[in-house]
Amino acid sequence: MENYEIIEREGKLPVIRTERLTLRDIEVQDISDEYIGWLNNSEVNKYLEVRFEEQTKEMVLKYVCNALTNIKDIMHFGIYDNGGTRLIGSVTLRSINRKHLYSDISFVVGHPEAPRGKGYATEAVRAVVNYVFSHMDLQKLWAGYYDGHIASEKVLKNVGFTEEGRQKEHLVDFSGNRVDKAIVGLLANEYLAFMKVIYKITYPNGKIYIGKDLTGSINYFGSASSLLIEKDFTKEQSSDFTIRKEILWESKIASDKEVNIKEVEFIKSFSSNDPDIGYNKWPKFDGSNESV
Repeated sequence: MENYEIIEREGKLPVIRTERLTLRDIEVQDISDEYIGWLNNSEVNKYLEVRFEEQTKEMVLKYVCNALTNIKDIMHFGIYDNGGTRLIGSVTLRSINRKHLYSDISFVVGHPEAPRGKGYATEAVRAVVNYVFSHMDLQKLWAGYYDGHIASEKVLKNVGFTEEGRQKEHLVDFSGNRVDKAIVGLLANEYLAFMKVIYKITYPNGKIYIGKDLTGSINYFGSASSLLIEKDFTKEQSSDFTIRKEILWESKIASDKEVNIKEVEFIKSFSSNDPDIGYNKWPKFDGSNESV
């Protein structure tokens, strides 16, 4: 998916629809016993500050109502799946600074039946980040997480955040141990310049290689097998060697999984996995590539 559906609403947060999710205000009617239950689940909240105090419906309603009436300072997006009907988590900008144009960002996917390891958190966070940098005037987002919280680290890295520093033994984790707090940040100009691409390399003999680059680096030319390429050129030919790089497809918001799928599509479309045509060794050429 290369575009989000964004519906702006007067006095409310926008509705953002991704391929699988809907993000919008968490409303009073969404605060169910089930929601309170997984907020208090020790497996869900082990890296959340809510674990220090038992959450009640009254406490959560007060927080949600404050967020609903104060969207200039707090943007508390609910994450909904099942066609926008089931609340499974949230993405929150808790302290929007309009003077310095930055905010922190936090997230959780906690519903016990929400798919795990399917990229829902990354999809939701990326959607909010994209909205913030393309529809608001904020210039930076930052986040903090417990050292050792690999899931949060992975999501933030996938979206483009980089570590800016650490606060040594700043937090007490769920086991009672003091751990570092990692601080990561992302600038608007970095995010908007960050482009995932599918490219084609053409060699002097006309053979090609299709690859992906998740960083959009101008100086990346892929990982085609040197042994395969060397077999096609003499030493003299190799001493004066020109290749061409073309960008076939690009996206700022596609997930890594979507880029992987696109890469295979292009490999099969160009038949660059056919040894007579290109240097891609995977997916293995079956003689037709008819599955494109």
